[in-house]
Amino acid sequence: MSQVSDERKLRVPQDGEPDRLDRWLPKLLGISRGEARRLIDAGGVYVNGKRCRQQSRHLEPGVELACVMGAHAVAIRAKKGPEPVIVYRDDALIVIDKPAGMPAQASRATVHGTAEQWVKQLPRVSYVALHHRLDRDAQGLLAFGVDRRANKGLSQAFGERLARRSYRALVEGHVDGELGTWHHSLQEMGRSRRAVAFSPEGGKEMLSDWCVTERGRGSTMLQVSLRTGRTHQIRLQAQAVGHSIVGDTLYGTKDRGGLHLQAFALALDHPVTGEPLSFELPAPAGWSLTTGAS
Repeated sequence: MSQVSDERKLRVPQDGEPDRLDRWLPKLLGISRGEARRLIDAGGVYVNGKRCRQQSRHLEPGVELACVMGAHAVAIRAKKGPEPVIVYRDDALIVIDKPAGMPAQASRATVHGTAEQWVKQLPRVSYVALHHRLDRDAQGLLAFGVDRRANKGLSQAFGERLARRSYRALVEGHVDGELGTWHHSLQEMGRSRRAVAFSPEGGKEMLSDWCVTERGRGSTMLQVSLRTGRTHQIRLQAQAVGHSIVGDTLYGTKDRGGLHLQAFALALDHPVTGEPLSFELPAPAGWSLTTGAS
């Protein structure tokens, strides 16, 4: 699922008449009122820098707007995917297996179809907090606090890296060696990112420990643990060492059934009781060691 990136910056003219948001957008964007209302409902409209989903929001002259074009289409695609599976649940904590293609949280484009929203809609859930991330195109374990008592423990667990997470990644080609550490700097140029050889002045540090768990014809299964937490870290580092993750169309490989990256293991102390918890998922059905390039 591609990410919408066409964002339009607008301003209500100084000589314009005060009017509703869903009336100004069609004038400024050249779209129908129905399209404007769908854009607002999806969460793709920002008024003075803040997301606004109120159709009747009153706009004065000079107000700044940002609109993510295609936000409604992103929302529809997010809603059409498979639902998560609950792995663990009690009064304070819910752990799910998030499917590939579902955003963990609201994106710039939309508030719909997210794992966070799905958990909020479960019976007897009135509060949700998420303290860690998982790429939209990746799948695997996410832990949600569903009681305010869980906030401190979850914030500490993920903020101080006390929670232990492991990832399963099927990568292209034959990886030399059995284990090691990837050490890179993250270079960011606008929305573009890449991993380069580590340098103290080269950008944010990225460290990942990996080991080979299986080998196949043209692909290798790795288990990866992060020592730093950067956006798309495993994907960027795998690409940098010449072994992009199978199906990672964003970083240079063909689509072979989606991104083969799974957050398969999670260990943490229960955020309220302190009880040690551990969860592990099997490899997704359909992953094959012959999927990679030969």
